[in-house]
Amino acid sequence: GSGSSGSGSSDAQPDPDNEFIGAPGQAAGTVVAVLRSGSTVLAGYTDNAGRQHGLTTAQERTLSAIDPDGTPVTVQLGALGTYRAQAVGSGGDVFVTALPLGALDSTIARLTLVFGGVTLLGLLVAAWAIALTVRRALRPLERVAGVASDVAALDLEGGDTAITARVERADLTANREVGQVGTALNRLLGHVGQALTVRREAESTMRTFVADASHELRTPIATVRAYAELSASSRDLDAVHANVGRIATEAVRMGDLVEELLLLARLDARALAGAPPLAVDAVDLTSIVV
Repeated sequence: GSGSSGSGSSDAQPDPDNEFIGAPGQAAGTVVAVLRSGSTVLAGYTDNAGRQHGLTTAQERTLSAIDPDGTPVTVQLGALGTYRAQAVGSGGDVFVTALPLGALDSTIARLTLVFGGVTLLGLLVAAWAIALTVRRALRPLERVAGVASDVAALDLEGGDTAITARVERADLTANREVGQVGTALNRLLGHVGQALTVRREAESTMRTFVADASHELRTPIATVRAYAELSASSRDLDAVHANVGRIATEAVRMGDLVEELLLLARLDARALAGAPPLAVDAVDLTSIVV
């Protein structure tokens, strides 16, 4: 080219005989310029249809202000948008090449959108998978809690003391933590059931003993009352003395029963206090009978 082509108008056509603009290998929108002594010799770009366009004076001024040391810089070329430009000097001439960043920015924006969407979708899928995994892992623990709730609903105070509810073996082997909790709960339920059974048997034994003791005390008390009434209405001193003797005998009998009750009470208190059990020895019943 032999002069400025299209300087001052972005729609002007450069010299069509100059193949420097839109040369093979140049992408659409690539801006090229040749500067000599600060003046524009050639400047322009080709569009997507392959048509050549010139640059405005402001755009040429922007390109001429680039330092010709080969360092890439980012410049704003008005309506053409943002470009990445590089100027190289050779024998007084400066060759400027500028590539558009618009397509790159749009590509980066699309990639950012795609990566953001994929990341968000991945996070949603991961959250769903984690929630499903946690839910599945907590099912054995929920069944353990259900067993505890069923036991809490039992009428252990006045109803059947047998606790049959237990954590299933499949839940005990589900995982280590649930297995520990379930095993501890089963052991606790076993101890509680055994304690309730012992208490029920003790209460039953106590009721039987109280009934028997009441029956045993009823006879001497009735006897004492009868002889006391006879003594109060009798004027015979010998009969009164005899009645008093019988009353004393029945009183001794009642005293023995009371002593036995006290002995049993002390033995129960000893057992509740955690004292060692009493020694069990063979007894010669013959001497006792004699």
